[in-house]
Amino acid sequence: MKASVLTDFGKIEYKDVAEPVIDDDEVLIRVACSGVCGTDVHVSQGHHPAAKPPLIMGHEFSGTIAKTGNTNEKGFAEGERVVVQPFYSCGICELCINGRDNVCPSLRIFGVHLDGSFAEYVKAPGLRVHRLSDGMDMKQAALIEPLAVALHDVRMSGLQVGQTAMVIGGGPIGLLIAEVARMNGASDILVSEINPFRKALLAELGFDVVDPKESDVLQEALRRTNGAGFDRVFEVSGSKPGSELMLHSVKIGGTVVVVGIPAGKYPLDTDLIFKREIRIQGARIHAQINFQDAVKMAAQPQMLTVLGKLVTHEYPLSELAAAVETARSSSEVAKVIVHSLSGSSNE
Repeated sequence: MKASVLTDFGKIEYKDVAEPVIDDDEVLIRVACSGVCGTDVHVSQGHHPAAKPPLIMGHEFSGTIAKTGNTNEKGFAEGERVVVQPFYSCGICELCINGRDNVCPSLRIFGVHLDGSFAEYVKAPGLRVHRLSDGMDMKQAALIEPLAVALHDVRMSGLQVGQTAMVIGGGPIGLLIAEVARMNGASDILVSEINPFRKALLAELGFDVVDPKESDVLQEALRRTNGAGFDRVFEVSGSKPGSELMLHSVKIGGTVVVVGIPAGKYPLDTDLIFKREIRIQGARIHAQINFQDAVKMAAQPQMLTVLGKLVTHEYPLSELAAAVETARSSSEVAKVIVHSLSGSSNE
């Protein structure tokens, strides 16, 4: 099969590789579309400690069933349209048994620890493969994985109907967190973002945005909440200013969810956490139940619209290097989609 392979850090080659061989409990998927994630950018540059070339990156994808193993517990048939929760876990540890498979010590993630979806075919555990609704476009379906991340983040926050939410960082994950929070009944949502293109997209989708380069974000957060702060704050930027802002913009007794992967180790004011009884919650990838529910949520008209607007660039598989560079360097990009089947570049 053809694949775009990270042969060395900073070098991606479109080449022939062996087609994956499946075990009894696996399925072979013919990849249709894959999203380029920030993780792919980091991996390609050698900034991910676990990922080593040669490697096929990619973990946000849609496709069709090409072959099934002998077990085939879900009864998949060739040609069915599917998406995949892109990791393997042991399934027997205490965390897996209790539904926290996303933090299993044996976790192996597509495109990081294992070959991923920037190829014509990829194999996956049958139990992590989910059927798509008939009306969903394969480009939108490829974004179910980041939607599952956002859904997991919101659920980890404990957000209740009528509560307020602030999102620090309005990239694709931050935008999807804001949308999931809105669909789950948040009464007020504020997004902090500096990129003009992203600000315009957020505003087009009906979100209030504040730019730290133009305004005092903390003062705006306090003004909107009558000095109390937000019930739930999501730090998605991974930045030092974001890590400082999150503790000051959350209300007493509120919850901060750390979503963004920081570029460094940032100090936190533990005295502030203590005095205000702030809950700090980490959120990694997505638990299986949240991925399953993201598949259902993605089929709702409101979310379909959002997913469609997120796609700003498209490339064929042979041009993955250019797709990754666009995701890394363009100031006017949300999600880049790579077509493993016939597809066109739309820059």
